[in-house]
Amino acid sequence: DAIKVTSEGLEMFGGIGYMENSYLPGILRDSQVLPIWEGTTNILSLDLLRAIMKWPRSLDIFYDHLKRDLSTQDTKSMTDKTRLAAVETLTSKLDSWYASTIQIVRHKDYMEFFCRTLTFNMSLLYICHKLMIIYTVTKTDKDFETFLHWISRLEREYEAPKEPRMLECFVAREKMMGLDLPNGDPQPQSHPEMKAKI
Repeated sequence: DAIKVTSEGLEMFGGIGYMENSYLPGILRDSQVLPIWEGTTNILSLDLLRAIMKWPRSLDIFYDHLKRDLSTQDTKSMTDKTRLAAVETLTSKLDSWYASTIQIVRHKDYMEFFCRTLTFNMSLLYICHKLMIIYTVTKTDKDFETFLHWISRLEREYEAPKEPRMLECFVAREKMMGLDLPNGDPQPQSHPEMKAKI
């Protein structure tokens, strides 16, 4: 609508509207930004959110896939304390991510607020997971250093869901509007080890 309104306004000024010193051409150019305000990162985050809201159990699949590979790491026999700490960090962050995400996934408005952070969290977890698998196969110092670098990024950049009061507001509003999801709607299934934490 902004482009249409600006174009009509520019035509109202006749020839003057097309001259740069009238400032109208600049306004028309600026209005072109509005339909494409979302950048690539935000669009991909919203795509991920749509997939999760359509198939909530995809969170279980993601968690199970990473957890299964982590369980193959024999931490008890690891003599390298640095590697042990890295694997434990990845395991801890993965469990934390899953426990917090299944609590908020049913609240669509809050998920829209949180989806960019959720996407980055999942990306960091998946990258660290893949690098761990690569090092397990190659056993090279270079791959180990790369794995440690991304683990340090995971520690620095991982963000848990924030604004608990905002989530409470979303929940209260949904209850007032009668938007509680019916029992039949698919929901992520919390794993047994998560139940004590939730």
